[in-house]
Amino acid sequence: MDWVILTKELIQSICEKQSITNSDNLINFNYCLLSEEISSKAIHNHKLNQEDGLSENKSAYEGRINAKYILDKLLSENPYQNRDYYAVELKAKLQTYLEERLDQMLHTMSDATYERARLLCEHISGTHINELKSLCQIMKPSERFQDIQKNDIRRYTKLIQDISVEPTFNHLPHYLDGENRFYVPTALDIDESEECESDMNYEMKNNGGLLKLLFEYNHLIASKAEASFTFDTKFTNSDDFDDKQATEKLESNITKSLCISVLTKDDAEGRLNDKATH
Repeated sequence: MDWVILTKELIQSICEKQSITNSDNLINFNYCLLSEEISSKAIHNHKLNQEDGLSENKSAYEGRINAKYILDKLLSENPYQNRDYYAVELKAKLQTYLEERLDQMLHTMSDATYERARLLCEHISGTHINELKSLCQIMKPSERFQDIQKNDIRRYTKLIQDISVEPTFNHLPHYLDGENRFYVPTALDIDESEECESDMNYEMKNNGGLLKLLFEYNHLIASKAEASFTFDTKFTNSDDFDDKQATEKLESNITKSLCISVLTKDDAEGRLNDKATH
């Protein structure tokens, strides 16, 4: 029997024995989390063997996952509010899409495009859950954390493959210009800059994690936009999210607030290629 089906049937059996009302979403949620636990542990065990010198048997034995720990995780998580779930789901979707694209387009890709796709796939595979949550935040900063769709993944990965500058796969995939400013690719598909600005401001006011990220990564490369644009967010530091009075005060007295730049691919390439000529 397929191990995916077997695992989901086991989760359903646990839910039934514990009198938990289950659904396809709940079972899929817990399956994703369990798979991530196993994947993370396998990477850790590989490190114990390859870098720390433990034998395969010893690293596997010492790197076991306690059954009670898994059961507690399965019984305590809420898929409707849990961001770990959406991050793990994004990881699975990204890996599936990249693997399928690499398989289907191998003979038509340039060497550079293939290598970027391969490195992105490897990066996603070894990325910790906390960094995955950051990727979820920044990939589509104009929408809710959990609303990333297959088209967003397609636009995001295609942008990384198409940009003529090699990305840095460290934490979030990013680029650096000549002044060491961060530029991050996104799945933003922009028809109206005013609407994008309004949507992003709304998300920042309701999402402290996104706000903190944008103070570090405030130059965003859109997958599609008619023109580059910049807008003022009215936030002066990443703690403004937790200080409503400070936020309200800034409405009438703005000083050195965070500015977000949203760039077309061509404009971003122009800035990044300037680095190589200086």
